Amino acid sequence: MTVIGQAALLVALLASLWALLASILAVATRREPFLASAGRGLGAAFVLLALACLGLVRAFLADDFSLEYVADYSCRSQALVYKLTALWGGQSGSLLFWATLLALFAALTVVTTRKLPRPLVAWTFVVEAAVLVFFVLVSAVVDNPFRRIPGGIVPADGVGLNPLLRNPWMVAHPPALYLGYVGITVPFAFALAALATGRVDGAWLRAIRRWSMFTFTFLSLGIFLGAYWAYLELGWGGFWGWDPVENASFMPWLTLTAFLHSVLAHERRGVLKGWAFVLVILSFLLAVFGTFLTRSGVISSVHAFARTSIGWWFGGFLVLVAILSFGLLLARHRELRPDNRLDSLLSREGFFLLGNVLLVGLTLIVLWLTMRPAIDELRTGVQSAVEPIVFTRATRPWFVLLLLLMGMGPVTSWRRVAPATLLRRTLPPAAAALAGGAVLFALGAREPWSLAVFVAALFTVFGVLQALFADWRARRMHTGEGAFLALGRLALANRRRWGAWVSHVAVVVMAVGIAASTAYEKKQVFESIAPGTALELDGYRLRYVQLEARNLPEYDGLAARIEVTRPGAATPDLVWPELRVYGGRERQQTTEVAILSTLLPRSPGEIRRLGEDLYVIPAGMDPGSGRVSLEVIVHPGINWLWIGGILLLLGTHLAAFPAPEEVAEALADGAAARAVPAR
Repeated sequence: MTVIGQAALLVALLASLWALLASILAVATRREPFLASAGRGLGAAFVLLALACLGLVRAFLADDFSLEYVADYSCRSQALVYKLTALWGGQSGSLLFWATLLALFAALTVVTTRKLPRPLVAWTFVVEAAVLVFFVLVSAVVDNPFRRIPGGIVPADGVGLNPLLRNPWMVAHPPALYLGYVGITVPFAFALAALATGRVDGAWLRAIRRWSMFTFTFLSLGIFLGAYWAYLELGWGGFWGWDPVENASFMPWLTLTAFLHSVLAHERRGVLKGWAFVLVILSFLLAVFGTFLTRSGVISSVHAFARTSIGWWFGGFLVLVAILSFGLLLARHRELRPDNRLDSLLSREGFFLLGNVLLVGLTLIVLWLTMRPAIDELRTGVQSAVEPIVFTRATRPWFVLLLLLMGMGPVTSWRRVAPATLLRRTLPPAAAALAGGAVLFALGAREPWSLAVFVAALFTVFGVLQALFADWRARRMHTGEGAFLALGRLALANRRRWGAWVSHVAVVVMAVGIAASTAYEKKQVFESIAPGTALELDGYRLRYVQLEARNLPEYDGLAARIEVTRPGAATPDLVWPELRVYGGRERQQTTEVAILSTLLPRSPGEIRRLGEDLYVIPAGMDPGSGRVSLEVIVHPGINWLWIGGILLLLGTHLAAFPAPEEVAEALADGAAARAVPAR
């Protein structure tokens, strides 16, 4: 099966090359047979790459340590699920997986573009096939996962997957992130095709709307799962460290967010056309840039692969794509003028424009701070370090402004809103937010930036509730429906709007969880604690009982039995912080934290602790004396971050599948707007 996988990978390179050549011929000759042949080439590339993936997975299941990749990322004691997910556990396997997803998406576009203009489709195939050729070439020639160990000496056991990756959330995190990264290729290909053919109207945006929502959803899911994995597994008490690879996923998320808003503005008012092209190109370039960061070694990162020459292949590809994309954009700049100018900055599209400026500005700040160590190394020969607090201080004003801006969306309307009307609509949510902020201040929320986040969050929530109430009241007056029936039918008839509102509230909930947990956390280290010792932190009472050994096929563990009594509770809960040593050629150790969450109040004293976590980190264990060292952290409100993440996925799902009448209304509005001559 290994030989079949290797052969399939090499033939997939030929199939993708043929798809590229056939699509170029389709562009040049406008002949349908070449276009159909290009589509078959993309489909064949996917089948062959999927076969290569199966061959590599079969090698993992068979413990074929003659393959260098299998010997590095698997061992005999490794659980079955982690032998399967080792496919993307290292560099060469993840590249093969990436290429396979890319071929799958390209094959799907073959099926979903049959009713689109053929020149647009042909150019889309050219771009997709060119990107696919690059990734398959790198996987097949530069970093082949089927490479055998030099010398033919097969080890008796492998090194094993990094224990930090042997976590259920890491089973889902990389595929979700890759689906987001790779999914950006489809809107990017359509954008370049629209520029190449001169079809820069809204047709290409309508063709990729759900692709864009799909990409945004999975990129959000990948970031969310990665943050949750870091919180559970890395054992440092946080969920986001502004690591370069974390930033590499966050930056395209920011530009993709701006792109989705630009698409909506163009659809409804015929504005921000140029922004849509710029943002989708930036999103793709940032996705490739993230791959370059991960594999080049130019920036130190706990998530990055080892420093190899492969990063410079991605660097060259990135430069080439940037030159071609922006060159094409400049060549068409006259045709990218908006169909309709902004009537007023005091309008929904005006606030969308301001949001784009803020999101791109935030992206540039994160990019600059991420690359500053490499820039310093070029200047001085020494790579400096940018502490996470520097990122936090530089970005938090932008986040507060974005939260406030989200609150303006529900109180404004398309085209223009009179200043007096805007003031009248804004005053109620603003007054309610300020009153809520005063209450929080009186209750002890005194840290300035977190208080600013809370007030901005309340403003957005009250703005959404005000808009929801206005729609609900209008529907009841028009139809005479009951309260709950009107609310349900309103949601079904306005899924896109409700999806946007739910998404905005989700971001607000996440911001509250982040601000509360970082500004008001309490932390203490307890050194060399003997069994029977009682500890206390922020009302929690902890009693260390004893150490217990755990011997499982995959690892040997040492766990501390700790009884935790929550504030106001009578009976204790048990938590088990643990140190594990995994099997394989290299005995790798991990720290397993213990987390006690307060999701629902069990007593009046727990109401203020809703969403709070008690987080216990085993800093050291001595099996001889039974003594342990513990770091204990109280994270107020941290679970609101995870709840907000779930709400964000729900909101994007609602927005991705609007009711048919919503689509018709948006298209009619856009047509009416474009019928008005641009001034």
